[in-house]
Amino acid sequence: MPLNIPTTPSFSGITPTQALVTKGTDFNGVATFYAYQFSYTINLSTQVNYLMADGTFSPTPVWLNTPMLLATALVPNTFYTVQLAAASDSLGTGDTGFGPPGNFTTAASQPIALSYSAIYSTTATANWSPNFNSDSTQYSVQYSTDPSYVFNVITSPWSTATSYVMPNLLPNTVYYSQVQARNNVLATTAFTNLGSFTTLAGPGIVQGTRATNLLANRGFLIQWAANVDPNIALYRVYRSSSPTDNSSFYLIGTTPPIVTSYVDNVPYTYGITWYYKVIALDTSNNESSLDLTSPVQDMSFSQFVEQPFPTQVEVGDLVNGETPIGLINGTNTIFATINPFKTSTLSVYLNGVKLIATVDYAVTIPQQFTLVEAPLATDYLRVDYLKY
Repeated sequence: MPLNIPTTPSFSGITPTQALVTKGTDFNGVATFYAYQFSYTINLSTQVNYLMADGTFSPTPVWLNTPMLLATALVPNTFYTVQLAAASDSLGTGDTGFGPPGNFTTAASQPIALSYSAIYSTTATANWSPNFNSDSTQYSVQYSTDPSYVFNVITSPWSTATSYVMPNLLPNTVYYSQVQARNNVLATTAFTNLGSFTTLAGPGIVQGTRATNLLANRGFLIQWAANVDPNIALYRVYRSSSPTDNSSFYLIGTTPPIVTSYVDNVPYTYGITWYYKVIALDTSNNESSLDLTSPVQDMSFSQFVEQPFPTQVEVGDLVNGETPIGLINGTNTIFATINPFKTSTLSVYLNGVKLIATVDYAVTIPQQFTLVEAPLATDYLRVDYLKY
């Protein structure tokens, strides 16, 4: 008497690498042997294999006298199609052919913790490894000042990215975070502990500061490297005649975050050496440390009573047709040049038409200008100037 074709199997105990397959009711006798066919796709290649008694796979059918079998060599976060065929012995005699398929998706495996990066006063980046999950795996991060994750817990949206920038953190505070994964049928893993980190008390120390004597109008050009902190609101420039007395440094000017230079025209005092420090202020009003910032100086100023020779214009000082820094979006009016410009040398052109200084735009510091009306996204700006 021919055997009945097996019905759709059922699945239980699904993990990232295992699933228990149970045949459906087919009214075949207890002496029936079954072949368990697994079809799945890895790296865009369709695989068809057959389950063996130990839970691993064979490329050819294996006939087993068992109504259920635990698959132990599955791939995390993978969609499987399973069909059963019946036969009267282990050789496959009287093979019925494969019955209707059943489907399941293995769970995503837990992410592997990696080190934090880009830790600042109000943001930090959590990182993890996908641990052999597919590209469709999604992740969610929880972070809190409470290591037990009971109070003040923030949960990120689900995303396929393997990192997350935690925003709006408190400065100088210990935070804890953990991440979990889910597959395309929304089966979630346990959390992976990512450890703890401490936000900075303020933005990082401003680096690369230098002072250059302009030998004109008792001017000093102060320049520095932009902070990597993503939330800098402005820079503050300080001056003092003492490099060791931090309390003697006083604020002489500020610049927006897109401007990393400042021209200081000092009051003339023969024989005084001026020292400068630049600090950063973030959007939460936290400052980088003034005390830990090293002062810079230019000794040449004290060597001259006045400018010792006429100003000469070098070819390399001429800047023509430069595109200024700043968004052209119909709302922004503040723009910066790539280099500080000499007084009264800036010319601004909107769509090729020269604008009128003090009427169409105002110069605020020697690397920044403000338009009276915001240019539209379809407009273009160009500037000419003499750089220091």
